[in-house]
Amino acid sequence: MMAVFRQSSCHGLIAAVVLIGYILPTAPAQDARLPLQIEVMIQPSTSQQLATQEWARVFQTLERRATFRSGRNGERTRVETEEFRGRKSVLAVGLMNRDGSLSFGAETFRITQPEVLQAWLEKLEQFGPGGPPDENPTWGLTEDQFRDVLKKLSKPVPGSVDLSSVSAITKSIALPPDLPIRLTEAGQRQAVAASGRMRSLAGNPMGLSQGSMLAVSLAHLGLGFRPKVHGDTVYLEIDAGTEDSNMYPVGWKNTGPITTVLPAISKLVPVELEDANLDALIRLIAQKLDLQHFYSEAALRAAGLDVENTKYSRKPDKLSMFHLMEIVGTANHLGLSIRTDEAGKLFLWVTTETEEKAFEKRFAHIRVNRGG
Repeated sequence: MMAVFRQSSCHGLIAAVVLIGYILPTAPAQDARLPLQIEVMIQPSTSQQLATQEWARVFQTLERRATFRSGRNGERTRVETEEFRGRKSVLAVGLMNRDGSLSFGAETFRITQPEVLQAWLEKLEQFGPGGPPDENPTWGLTEDQFRDVLKKLSKPVPGSVDLSSVSAITKSIALPPDLPIRLTEAGQRQAVAASGRMRSLAGNPMGLSQGSMLAVSLAHLGLGFRPKVHGDTVYLEIDAGTEDSNMYPVGWKNTGPITTVLPAISKLVPVELEDANLDALIRLIAQKLDLQHFYSEAALRAAGLDVENTKYSRKPDKLSMFHLMEIVGTANHLGLSIRTDEAGKLFLWVTTETEEKAFEKRFAHIRVNRGG
């Protein structure tokens, strides 16, 4: 990758933020509690029998009943919703560990911390296995609702995106009319605060799907969005925050191995970098991979990361684009990752390392196929 690096910048038009009228009230709190059945699998040992007695007293103190029993062949811990005659309930099947702690999936509780268990059980009763919508990677949507949202947001953006206001963004992207918008108070304040700091997109938005492009565009303003449910209506809530705030992600993980869906990322190329402009380097990486690239403007600015005015040097070497992205990201506290939009199109997303870690934690298990 022998190259001459020239600094380039792209200045967007500065415009006042015009807040749009949003049509949905805040969804009411969920009052009805779900029946909760607790079962704990134990071993027939003296130590676990004693621990069972101690845990039984804890559950009694918490005013809950737990059944302690032997596990069936191949049975695993699980927390799931059950339905009988139209009434939903929650079944939590846990396991007693050798040290006497209880594990329910990824959650582990110790007998000395009953208040932690209490809080978790209350969330199960109120929200079910998925937890509170704002903490859930699918925001409390059913599987059918979630897939429907992905499908509705998979159409390509028809043209350029106007970043002058939230309303201009949503109008440019031409969101489906059956996905209404609601802007939170925090979102309104952030949109006003971002006025005058907006610039044009680093990449060409045409061809990227509506969902990913909406997330990219709102990220310029320090905003994001979440699909939510109000009655029988699924709507998009625009709020202040980043990917670390359980927002809809800027793209998804691909179902296939990255070296299969993007073979160029593993190809070794000669690399010699001396005082290379970081923005130009990222542009060149995107060019070599034949991908659009976008920056998480507000997050980078908040972290004090000035990509346009940062230089990077590295001794001559032969590297793959994948390795180069990792090295450049680590050295500059950036997250450079290949994301997949709702239609399966790949693109390069550049954000902070903190945001990238939040994405990996929340959405590593939710993946999208690459389109043809």
